[in-house]
Amino acid sequence: MQSLIIACYGSNFDNYDHLCQILERLSFVNPGVELSMFSDKPDYTKKLLQQRDRFRKYPVTFHGPFAELEPSAPLKSLRQLQTLNAYREAFAIYREFSARSIVMHTNQRTFQRDEKKILQKNVIETINEIGGMAQQFNVNLLVENVGEEIFSNMLFDQKEYVDMIYNLPLHINSLIDIGHAAINRWNMEGLIISLRDRIKAYHLHNNNGSEDSHRPLFERGNIIDPHVLLPIMETYTPDTDWILEYAPGEHITPGLMRSEVEQILAIIR
Repeated sequence: MQSLIIACYGSNFDNYDHLCQILERLSFVNPGVELSMFSDKPDYTKKLLQQRDRFRKYPVTFHGPFAELEPSAPLKSLRQLQTLNAYREAFAIYREFSARSIVMHTNQRTFQRDEKKILQKNVIETINEIGGMAQQFNVNLLVENVGEEIFSNMLFDQKEYVDMIYNLPLHINSLIDIGHAAINRWNMEGLIISLRDRIKAYHLHNNNGSEDSHRPLFERGNIIDPHVLLPIMETYTPDTDWILEYAPGEHITPGLMRSEVEQILAIIR
């Protein structure tokens, strides 16, 4: 593990006071922070930009805009242009924070089986266009595995995702979301070994196998066993960022987050 990072998702995205309380409680590991962007919320963006000094002492990563975008949209369409413009603006914010990476989703929409190939083609073309902009801005762009097969929005299965990453230019890499991979019953060790050097970060969270609930990693009754998974991650991808991306709720306290981090360290040390 290179850096342990706390996603702002657990603090309702823009409850920055709460997020800073967690970061201060974790000062013993020099934590980083993953901030989020939403291109359709100018007030959110204004508030985000006001946090530059506040987070200057932390390694910063970004979750790029996603909910309002659709990278699988037809090429040259207004919907694709919206995605390209959103990432152009996101890269400018990235530079304001001297961030180290930004992650994007491949898609949000559901689809029919006969649409899959053309949608995949659209996504790959759009990623390549965004990747070209990323190079110009000196941005480290990562592509996340997303979607749930049971809800017909997993556009790339395990093999297709691995193949896509390997066919992208070397300046575009992978972020593995272990909760998404687990809910789709992907072979986690095989995935990590296959992509190895192309994986630059992980989103860490747990779930019960039927919904993408982003629960704490060590919460009982969920399907991921961190005692098995974390050593595999550390063995094959020791230089990656590990981002704790938990859903918000009253359970997300500085005490809980410290406990989660201490258990992670106990396993990999």
